[in-house]
Amino acid sequence: MSALLRTSPRPTAHGWLAALAALLIGLAATACGTALPTQEPVRLTLAASNSALPLAQEIAHSYQAAYPHISVDVLPRANDAAASQAVLADLADLALVSGPTPASAGLSASLVATDALAVIVHPERTLDNLTGQQVQEILRGLLRTWQELEAGEGEIQVLAREQGAGPREAMAGAFLGARPLTPTALILPDDQQLRARVAADRQAIGLLPVAWLDDSVRAVTIDGRGPDWVKRQWPGYPAELPIYLLAPENLSPDAAALRAYLLGARGQRLISRSHAPAPTP
Repeated sequence: MSALLRTSPRPTAHGWLAALAALLIGLAATACGTALPTQEPVRLTLAASNSALPLAQEIAHSYQAAYPHISVDVLPRANDAAASQAVLADLADLALVSGPTPASAGLSASLVATDALAVIVHPERTLDNLTGQQVQEILRGLLRTWQELEAGEGEIQVLAREQGAGPREAMAGAFLGARPLTPTALILPDDQQLRARVAADRQAIGLLPVAWLDDSVRAVTIDGRGPDWVKRQWPGYPAELPIYLLAPENLSPDAAALRAYLLGARGQRLISRSHAPAPTP
C-alpha cells in the first residue's frame, strides 16, 4: 500500500502570531545567555569638615545614584584641618573643606562651590537688617545691647566657631580683618550647636553657613542683601564661604573620576541646587 502523504494545514493568523512570539522568546533567551561584563564594586571615602558636611552628603547620594557600583562613604570631621589630615593619613580619598584657600602640603585644592554665612538670631527677635558696620561692631563687642539696635532688650551674646574653622576664618575676613573678636564670645565646636544655641537663646547672635540654616533660627539681611544672594550669584553679599575639594598627589583613578565629575558640568549642576557653583574658567 502506498504511503499516504499528509499535507499541513495552512497557518492561521493565530498560528503566525504564536510562531512570532516563540521566535522573539528564543531571541531574548539567546541575548540573555550572552555574558556581559560586570562592574566591580568601588568604595570611596570623602572626608568633610562640619561646614561642608551637607554638601558632601548630597554629593555622595547623587554620585552613587548615577553610578550604582560606586559607594561614597562620608567621613565627618570637626574642622578643616581634621578633614585634610584624613586624606594625608589615607583615611579618605578626598576631602571637602570650607573657608579661605587651604594650604596643606601634599594636597591640591580645587574650588567646587560657594556657600554664604548668614547672620542668625532667635526667631522672636525683632530684627530684620543690619549694616556691615553694625555686624563688625557686634563681633568686636562695641555694640553690646539689643536696645542699641532698637531690637528689644538684653545683652547681646555673640556666638562663633573655634579658631581655624572655615566659618570663623570667613567671618574674620568679611567683618573683622585684623581686629579681635570680642572676648565675651561663646565659642562652639560645630555649626549644629551654634544653630541650636541661637534657637534656644533670645540674646544670641551668630554666623551660620546657609547649608545648615533651618526654621529654628532667622537670618537677617546685611545692608539689605540676604544670604540667598550667593546661591543666586548676585553680587554684593559680604560674607561668602568657599568650599574646596582637597586631593592627594597620588590620586586613584576612581577618586580622580569623582573629582572630574564635581568639577565638570554634571557635578556643578548638582552643586547649584544648594550652593553657588564654581566660576567657569
